[in-house]
Amino acid sequence: FMAKNGRKGELLIAQVGPSHYQFRYPRVKVFPELPFDKFVGYLKRARLVITHGGPATIFLALEFNKHKPLVIPRRREFGEHVNNHQVYFAQFLRKKKLIEFFSLSSSWQLVLQKHNMKNRLSPALLKKLILYTEKLK
Repeated sequence: FMAKNGRKGELLIAQVGPSHYQFRYPRVKVFPELPFDKFVGYLKRARLVITHGGPATIFLALEFNKHKPLVIPRRREFGEHVNNHQVYFAQFLRKKKLIEFFSLSSSWQLVLQKHNMKNRLSPALLKKLILYTEKLK
């Protein structure tokens, strides 16, 4: 979740599960798990929600946040899941125009720039997301 605050930069809230990923972003709060009420509280205040393709998380973002979530489904070919059901589900929701969806065949820069126009991502964050997504190709 990205939330604006009074200081320079934005606070990134990350619910990461069992991951030990070390964020390089300077303003991040990392939680292995969040209690449901705190999770919903962050959703309500977030300016941008980036999530995997799990239906529960996507539907919570749609219910409690005013912007379409950016969905990056977990993929079988990266060893992230047993099959590509999250990809298929995200494709379905994209056709219904409920989410912004990243896939390896997407024009990643166009999707990010389109979302930037709607939610005003900072140019620095937009550049980092584009660089990250280019590494996945």
